[in-house]
Amino acid sequence: MMKHLARMIVLAAFLIGGAHIANAQEYPNRPIRVVVPFPVGGAPDVLARTISAKLSERLGQPVVIENRLGAGGNIAYGHVASSAPDGYTLLLAGNGLATNVSLYKDLRYDATKDFAPITIVVPSSPHVLVVNPKIQAHSVEQLIALAKENPGRLTFASSGSGTIPHLAGELFKTRARVNLLHVPYRGGPSRTRIYWADRWRSCSAMSPAPFL
Repeated sequence: MMKHLARMIVLAAFLIGGAHIANAQEYPNRPIRVVVPFPVGGAPDVLARTISAKLSERLGQPVVIENRLGAGGNIAYGHVASSAPDGYTLLLAGNGLATNVSLYKDLRYDATKDFAPITIVVPSSPHVLVVNPKIQAHSVEQLIALAKENPGRLTFASSGSGTIPHLAGELFKTRARVNLLHVPYRGGPSRTRIYWADRWRSCSAMSPAPFL
């Protein structure tokens, strides 16, 4: 079931940079942080907390979740990259770790050098296109037709600029040749609340978590 909770997410660690964790046999001897670049209550956050609970049981130390939002994940990625390379700061990274290098300038981290991968948590996950029930569109074809009849009036929400839902929405616009307005939000939960409240809103590439 857990593999369906979020998009592809890689659990990555701090930059080791050739250094070795001191007294490896004693590791861990204090709490471990898992930095999550997604909001509390979203699918990645639930996934991180589930994993952290199991890690805590196995390691015998508290594993604390720290949600750091903003800039398509760059705030969290930069924070982890600049943390001490001691094994006590981990990162639950999303697709943005790979795509942000093409979308943002002056990143505070190097995605290929500043992180040591541990494991792939979710190898793949589907995204779905949904609309507010008040919108008179019951298929993709009808949604495209409605968008063409109302250029610029339909908006699509995402979990932030540069995120996979944003890029998926832009790809949909290009292929369908429609004019949609992108509205970024700080994560999935806030995006979902707005989606249900606004008649003229479509939401593309949503996480499937709300349907579980």
